[in-house]
Amino acid sequence: MPAEETAVEPSQMALLIPIMALTIPVVAILGGLATKIVKDLTAHQREMAQLMHGGRAGADEAVVRELAALRHEMAELRDRVNQVALSVEGATPPPLSERLEQPNRG
Repeated sequence: MPAEETAVEPSQMALLIPIMALTIPVVAILGGLATKIVKDLTAHQREMAQLMHGGRAGADEAVVRELAALRHEMAELRDRVNQVALSVEGATPPPLSERLEQPNRG
């Protein structure tokens, strides 16, 4: 069995040199474009995350304020209902400030 020759023939070498000469810039250009695309997508993703979390922080504060207002309204309503119930029974309720300081019992 004869050993296979691995040397490149001159006609093949003459064809490979221009192909390689054209391939190197193409790969460099595609690599640059891919890097730009990844960089832009990453920046966009970062901006979207900031918008989502930034917008959420303002919404959280608004929800906390609204919840505090609702709790205050509920305390006032509970106070009025208790006053009416106690006035029917003839007793005097403790002031609202004392009841708000006590832990919630239900």
